[in-house]
Amino acid sequence: MNPIYQVIIDTFLHLRRRCPGCGMDQLVAPGKKDSVVQCKFCGDPIPPHGDADR
Repeated sequence: MNPIYQVIIDTFLHLRRRCPGCGMDQLVAPGKKDSVVQCKFCGDPIPPHGDADR
Protein backbone atom coordinates (compact mmCIF):
# COMPACT_ATOMS: atom_id res chain seq x y z
CA MET A 1 0.00 0.00 0.00
CA ASN A 2 1.19 3.50 -0.75
CA PRO A 3 2.62 5.10 2.45
CA ILE A 4 0.56 8.25 1.90
CA TYR A 5 -2.69 6.29 1.91
CA GLN A 6 -1.56 4.33 4.95
CA VAL A 7 -1.01 7.55 6.92
CA ILE A 8 -4.44 8.89 5.93
CA ILE A 9 -6.22 5.67 6.89
CA ASP A 10 -4.30 5.41 10.17
CA THR A 11 -5.24 8.99 11.07
CA PHE A 12 -8.95 8.36 10.51
CA LEU A 13 -8.90 5.10 12.44
CA HIS A 14 -7.19 6.80 15.37
CA LEU A 15 -9.85 9.56 15.46
CA ARG A 16 -12.73 7.07 15.43
CA ARG A 17 -14.13 6.10 18.84
CA ARG A 18 -16.78 3.62 19.91
CA CYS A 19 -19.13 4.69 22.70
CA PRO A 20 -19.10 2.21 25.61
CA GLY A 21 -22.75 3.03 26.37
CA CYS A 22 -24.52 2.70 23.03
CA GLY A 23 -21.82 1.13 20.84
CA MET A 24 -22.04 3.77 18.11
CA ASP A 25 -18.91 4.98 16.30
CA GLN A 26 -18.09 8.64 15.82
CA LEU A 27 -15.14 10.71 14.63
CA VAL A 28 -13.45 13.04 17.09
CA ALA A 29 -11.86 16.35 16.16
CA PRO A 30 -8.06 16.15 15.99
CA GLY A 31 -7.78 18.76 18.75
CA LYS A 32 -9.76 16.53 21.13
CA LYS A 33 -8.04 13.24 20.37
CA ASP A 34 -6.43 13.02 23.82
CA SER A 35 -9.40 14.14 25.90
CA VAL A 36 -12.71 12.66 27.02
CA VAL A 37 -15.56 13.60 24.67
CA GLN A 38 -19.32 13.25 24.98
CA CYS A 39 -21.18 10.81 22.72
CA LYS A 40 -23.39 12.70 20.30
CA PHE A 41 -25.94 9.88 20.29
CA CYS A 42 -26.48 9.03 23.98
CA GLY A 43 -24.43 11.61 25.91
CA ASP A 44 -22.13 9.15 27.72
CA PRO A 45 -18.45 10.10 28.09
CA ILE A 46 -16.06 8.39 25.67
CA PRO A 47 -12.49 8.01 26.97
CA PRO A 48 -9.50 8.60 24.70
CA HIS A 49 -7.65 5.68 23.15
CA GLY A 50 -5.01 4.24 25.44
CA ASP A 51 -1.50 3.37 24.35
CA ALA A 52 -2.55 -0.29 24.10
CA ASP A 53 -5.11 0.61 21.40
CA ARG A 54 -2.56 2.22 19.09
